[in-house]
Amino acid sequence: MVFASRRKPPALTVPHHPRGLPAAATSRRTGVEALNASTGKNVGLYPEIKSPSFHHKEGKDLTKAIVSVLQKYGYGKDRDDVYLQVFEFDEVKRLHDELLPAAKMDLNIVFLVSGSKRFAWILEPGGMETVAKYADGLGPNMNQIVSSKSKPDEIVITDFVEKAHQAGLVVHPYTLRADEGAIPNYASDFEELVEIFFDQADVDGVFTDFPDLVLRYRDQH
Repeated sequence: MVFASRRKPPALTVPHHPRGLPAAATSRRTGVEALNASTGKNVGLYPEIKSPSFHHKEGKDLTKAIVSVLQKYGYGKDRDDVYLQVFEFDEVKRLHDELLPAAKMDLNIVFLVSGSKRFAWILEPGGMETVAKYADGLGPNMNQIVSSKSKPDEIVITDFVEKAHQAGLVVHPYTLRADEGAIPNYASDFEELVEIFFDQADVDGVFTDFPDLVLRYRDQH
Protein backbone atom coordinates (compact mmCIF):
# COMPACT_ATOMS: atom_id res chain seq x y z
CA MET A 1 0.00 0.00 0.00
CA VAL A 2 1.34 3.42 -1.00
CA PHE A 3 0.50 6.97 0.05
CA ALA A 4 -0.24 9.49 -2.70
CA SER A 5 -0.48 13.19 -1.90
CA ARG A 6 -2.53 15.80 -3.74
CA ARG A 7 0.51 18.09 -3.44
CA LYS A 8 3.24 17.71 -6.05
CA PRO A 9 6.62 17.29 -4.35
CA PRO A 10 9.63 19.24 -5.64
CA ALA A 11 11.90 17.29 -7.94
CA LEU A 12 15.45 16.60 -6.82
CA THR A 13 18.29 17.76 -9.02
CA VAL A 14 20.41 14.68 -8.54
CA PRO A 15 22.44 13.16 -11.40
CA HIS A 16 21.50 9.55 -12.06
CA HIS A 17 22.39 6.75 -14.38
CA PRO A 18 19.63 6.08 -16.95
CA ARG A 19 19.87 2.31 -16.53
CA GLY A 20 20.33 1.87 -12.82
CA LEU A 21 21.26 3.22 -9.39
CA PRO A 22 24.08 5.75 -9.06
CA ALA A 23 27.47 4.72 -7.75
CA ALA A 24 26.69 6.50 -4.47
CA ALA A 25 23.94 3.98 -3.75
CA THR A 26 25.96 1.83 -1.38
CA SER A 27 24.64 -0.69 1.11
CA ARG A 28 24.58 2.05 3.75
CA ARG A 29 21.83 3.89 1.90
CA THR A 30 18.22 2.84 2.18
CA GLY A 31 16.39 1.59 -0.89
CA VAL A 32 14.29 4.75 -0.93
CA GLU A 33 17.34 7.00 -0.81
CA ALA A 34 18.92 5.08 -3.66
CA LEU A 35 15.70 5.26 -5.65
CA ASN A 36 15.51 9.02 -5.14
CA ALA A 37 19.11 9.44 -6.24
CA SER A 38 18.49 7.30 -9.32
CA THR A 39 15.26 8.94 -10.45
CA GLY A 40 15.63 12.52 -9.23
CA LYS A 41 12.35 12.22 -7.33
CA ASN A 42 11.63 12.82 -3.65
CA VAL A 43 9.87 9.70 -2.34
CA GLY A 44 9.43 9.62 1.42
CA LEU A 45 8.50 6.98 3.98
CA TYR A 46 5.17 6.24 5.68
CA PRO A 47 5.78 3.30 8.07
CA GLU A 48 3.03 1.95 10.30
CA ILE A 49 3.84 0.93 13.85
CA LYS A 50 1.89 -2.31 14.31
CA SER A 51 0.26 -3.15 17.64
CA PRO A 52 2.78 -1.38 19.89
CA SER A 53 0.97 -2.24 23.14
CA PHE A 54 1.09 -5.97 22.29
CA HIS A 55 4.80 -5.79 21.56
CA HIS A 56 5.44 -3.80 24.74
CA LYS A 57 3.97 -6.70 26.70
CA GLU A 58 6.40 -9.01 24.90
CA GLY A 59 9.31 -6.79 25.83
CA LYS A 60 9.71 -5.31 22.36
CA ASP A 61 9.68 -1.57 21.66
CA LEU A 62 8.92 -1.32 17.93
CA THR A 63 8.34 2.42 18.00
CA LYS A 64 11.71 3.18 19.55
CA ALA A 65 13.38 0.79 17.11
CA ILE A 66 11.77 2.49 14.10
CA VAL A 67 12.75 5.94 15.35
CA SER A 68 16.32 4.69 15.87
CA VAL A 69 16.57 3.32 12.32
CA LEU A 70 15.17 6.52 10.83
CA GLN A 71 17.64 8.55 12.85
CA LYS A 72 20.50 6.32 11.70
CA TYR A 73 19.72 7.08 8.07
CA GLY A 74 19.41 10.80 8.57
CA TYR A 75 15.65 11.22 8.62
CA GLY A 76 13.97 13.68 10.93
CA LYS A 77 15.35 16.96 9.61
CA ASP A 78 12.72 17.46 6.89
CA ARG A 79 9.11 16.83 7.91
CA ASP A 80 8.13 16.09 4.29
CA ASP A 81 10.27 12.94 4.31
CA VAL A 82 8.51 10.77 6.87
CA TYR A 83 5.08 10.16 8.38
CA LEU A 84 4.78 7.73 11.28
CA GLN A 85 1.33 6.16 11.61
CA VAL A 86 -0.18 4.15 14.44
CA PHE A 87 -3.66 3.12 15.63
CA GLU A 88 -2.91 3.63 19.34
CA PHE A 89 -3.26 7.16 20.70
CA ASP A 90 -1.05 6.49 23.72
CA GLU A 91 1.77 5.70 21.30
CA VAL A 92 1.02 8.86 19.33
CA LYS A 93 1.50 10.85 22.54
CA ARG A 94 4.65 8.90 23.40
CA LEU A 95 6.14 9.71 20.00
CA HIS A 96 5.30 13.38 20.38
CA ASP A 97 6.29 13.84 24.03
CA GLU A 98 9.18 11.42 24.50
CA LEU A 99 10.74 9.56 21.61
CA LEU A 100 11.06 12.25 18.94
CA PRO A 101 12.26 14.99 21.33
CA ALA A 102 14.81 12.59 22.84
CA ALA A 103 16.11 11.79 19.36
CA LYS A 104 15.98 15.47 18.35
CA MET A 105 13.87 14.53 15.35
CA ASP A 106 11.00 16.32 13.65
CA LEU A 107 8.65 13.85 11.95
CA ASN A 108 4.99 13.89 10.98
CA ILE A 109 2.72 11.79 13.21
CA VAL A 110 -0.57 10.37 11.94
CA PHE A 111 -3.20 8.83 14.20
CA LEU A 112 -4.88 5.95 12.38
CA VAL A 113 -8.57 5.47 13.17
CA SER A 114 -11.54 3.40 12.07
CA GLY A 115 -15.28 3.63 12.48
CA SER A 116 -15.30 1.45 15.60
CA LYS A 117 -16.55 2.74 18.96
CA ARG A 118 -12.97 2.77 20.20
CA PHE A 119 -12.33 5.92 18.15
CA ALA A 120 -15.72 7.62 18.58
CA TRP A 121 -14.22 10.19 20.95
CA ILE A 122 -12.38 12.01 18.18
CA LEU A 123 -15.73 13.17 16.72
CA GLU A 124 -16.96 14.49 20.04
CA PRO A 125 -16.49 18.19 20.90
CA GLY A 126 -12.80 18.85 21.42
CA GLY A 127 -11.78 15.45 20.09
CA MET A 128 -9.99 16.65 16.97
CA GLU A 129 -8.31 19.41 18.96
CA THR A 130 -6.98 16.81 21.41
CA VAL A 131 -5.53 14.79 18.54
CA ALA A 132 -3.94 17.94 17.09
CA LYS A 133 -1.94 18.48 20.29
CA TYR A 134 0.08 15.36 19.50
CA ALA A 135 -0.42 14.49 15.82
CA ASP A 136 -0.19 16.19 12.46
CA GLY A 137 -2.90 14.20 10.77
CA LEU A 138 -5.54 11.49 10.81
CA GLY A 139 -5.70 8.30 8.75
CA PRO A 140 -9.36 7.24 8.72
CA ASN A 141 -11.15 4.46 6.87
CA MET A 142 -12.45 5.87 3.59
CA ASN A 143 -16.04 5.14 4.69
CA GLN A 144 -15.64 7.64 7.52
CA ILE A 145 -15.33 10.36 4.88
CA VAL A 146 -17.67 9.21 2.11
CA SER A 147 -20.55 7.12 3.38
CA SER A 148 -20.76 3.61 1.97
CA LYS A 149 -24.49 4.30 1.57
CA SER A 150 -23.74 6.92 -1.08
CA LYS A 151 -25.28 6.55 -4.52
CA PRO A 152 -24.00 7.77 -7.90
CA ASP A 153 -26.46 10.66 -7.83
CA GLU A 154 -26.20 11.24 -4.08
CA ILE A 155 -22.67 11.34 -2.67
CA VAL A 156 -22.85 11.63 1.12
CA ILE A 157 -19.75 13.31 2.52
CA THR A 158 -19.39 13.44 6.28
CA ASP A 159 -17.98 16.36 8.26
CA PHE A 160 -14.84 14.38 9.20
CA VAL A 161 -12.46 16.29 6.91
CA GLU A 162 -14.00 19.65 7.75
CA LYS A 163 -13.56 19.05 11.49
CA ALA A 164 -10.03 17.76 11.04
CA HIS A 165 -8.99 20.74 8.91
CA GLN A 166 -10.48 23.14 11.42
CA ALA A 167 -8.22 21.56 14.04
CA GLY A 168 -5.21 21.89 11.75
CA LEU A 169 -4.94 18.21 10.88
CA VAL A 170 -4.33 16.70 7.45
CA VAL A 171 -6.47 13.73 6.40
CA HIS A 172 -5.13 10.64 4.59
CA PRO A 173 -7.86 7.97 4.22
CA TYR A 174 -7.26 4.31 3.43
CA THR A 175 -7.49 2.42 1.02
CA LEU A 176 -8.51 3.40 -2.52
CA ARG A 177 -8.31 0.40 -4.84
CA ALA A 178 -9.01 -0.10 -8.52
CA ASP A 179 -9.22 -3.88 -8.68
CA GLU A 180 -12.47 -5.65 -9.50
CA GLY A 181 -15.07 -5.45 -6.75
CA ALA A 182 -13.12 -2.86 -4.73
CA ILE A 183 -14.61 0.30 -6.24
CA PRO A 184 -17.66 1.46 -4.25
CA ASN A 185 -21.00 1.41 -6.06
CA TYR A 186 -21.26 5.20 -5.94
CA ALA A 187 -18.26 5.61 -8.30
CA SER A 188 -18.35 4.52 -11.94
CA ASP A 189 -14.60 3.90 -12.06
CA PHE A 190 -11.39 4.52 -10.12
CA GLU A 191 -10.83 7.97 -11.60
CA GLU A 192 -14.23 9.12 -10.37
CA LEU A 193 -13.47 7.64 -6.94
CA VAL A 194 -10.27 9.68 -6.75
CA GLU A 195 -12.14 12.78 -7.90
CA ILE A 196 -14.75 12.34 -5.16
CA PHE A 197 -12.13 12.10 -2.43
CA PHE A 198 -9.79 14.84 -3.63
CA ASP A 199 -12.17 17.36 -5.16
CA GLN A 200 -15.41 16.82 -3.26
CA ALA A 201 -14.28 15.51 0.13
CA ASP A 202 -11.10 17.65 0.08
CA VAL A 203 -8.69 15.07 1.53
CA ASP A 204 -4.98 15.87 1.55
CA GLY A 205 -3.78 12.50 0.30
CA VAL A 206 -4.85 8.87 0.07
CA PHE A 207 -3.53 5.39 0.67
CA THR A 208 -3.85 3.29 -2.45
CA ASP A 209 -2.59 0.14 -4.11
CA PHE A 210 -2.61 2.05 -7.41
CA PRO A 211 -0.42 5.13 -6.92
CA ASP A 212 0.23 5.50 -10.65
CA LEU A 213 -3.48 6.06 -11.31
CA VAL A 214 -3.86 8.52 -8.45
CA LEU A 215 -0.79 10.50 -9.50
CA ARG A 216 -1.96 10.55 -13.11
CA TYR A 217 -5.27 12.04 -11.98
CA ARG A 218 -3.44 14.59 -9.80
CA ASP A 219 -1.11 15.63 -12.60
CA GLN A 220 -3.98 16.00 -15.07
CA HIS A 221 -6.08 18.10 -12.74
